This record gives sequence, structure tokens and C-alpha cells, in this order.
Amino acid sequence: MEKCAPIRLILFPLLSAFVFILILELMIKVSHFYHFPAISELFFFFPNLFFIITGSLLLLIFIPIFFAGIYALGPLGLIGGSDVLRREGAFRYVRNPVYSGGSFALLGLSLVADSTPLFATTIVFLILTIILSIREEKELVKKFETTYHFYRTGTPMYLPDFELMIKDLIRKRREEKEIDDNHHKSI
Repeated sequence: MEKCAPIRLILFPLLSAFVFILILELMIKVSHFYHFPAISELFFFFPNLFFIITGSLLLLIFIPIFFAGIYALGPLGLIGGSDVLRREGAFRYVRNPVYSGGSFALLGLSLVADSTPLFATTIVFLILTIILSIREEKELVKKFETTYHFYRTGTPMYLPDFELMIKDLIRKRREEKEIDDNHHKSI
């Protein structure tokens, strides 16, 4: 990560989260003001609990991916100023963790909030970020050439490689347990 003041490393993700929450709050208020039908009314064949559980799972899974992507990029990476191709952290599992995490977290929020306008906005946002990702990838291919081609073939663009993520979590837990066991044996 680029050399950056520690305060900026903390403030940048917090400010991003604050703006994100303000936009979401505005969308929810708009939906209530105009009295749009709820998602559960449009998809009446699903029980309300389905939307709450699905939305909560999306939020629990994709909010950490969103913030891990912001953290891994750092302030310079978010504005395209990084000279380093990020392949660690969230970028190990998905090439666009900020777009992916943000889109699917918004989708989860729209389901939990039962908000049709937020759901529609999320679909538009999802499509726009996929288009933006494709455009950005053309620039990354020019900038990093073969390195990016290799990275792109092994890492999904938008939906994280959950199998690899779970394997890494299990491996890390085993390593921590071995270290802990070795520490207890030495005492």
C-alpha cells in the first residue's frame, strides 16, 4: 500500500461509508414519499422472511468485501492513481470487490428495506458498474499487460470465488490452531 498518513487510512473508508449511507437513506425516503409498492407486494409468492433472510445474508457477505476492497486499494487506488496491480486481500477473490460488494450490499439492503425504488436503483447501479468494470479492464490490460491477463484468467470479475475464500479461511484457521498448539506445548 502506498505511504499514506494513518488518519487518511481510517477516514477514507469511513467517509465512503457515510456517503453510501446518505444515498441509501435518500432512496428509502423517496420510496416512502411516493408510496411505491414494496418488493414483497410485487413478489407476493415469496414470504417476507425470504426477503429479510436473503437481504441480511447479502449484507453480511458483501459489506466486508466492499470495505476490504476500499482498504486494499487505498486512497490513490480508488482514484486510479496506483501503479501497483492489487491481487491480495479481497482482490484475491474478485477483480472488482468495491463494485461487487457495493452492488450486492445495496441489493441486500433493498430486500431488507422492502424498497422497490432502491431495488430498481440497485439493478441500474449493478449494470453501470459492470460496464465501468469492463471499461476499466481495458485500461488495466494496457497498463499491466501480461500480468493483468494472468490475473484476469484466474480471478472472477464480479462474483467472488467463494470456494477459494472458504479454503483460505479454513487454512488460516488451521495455521492459527497449529501456532496456538505449539505455543501451549512450549509452555
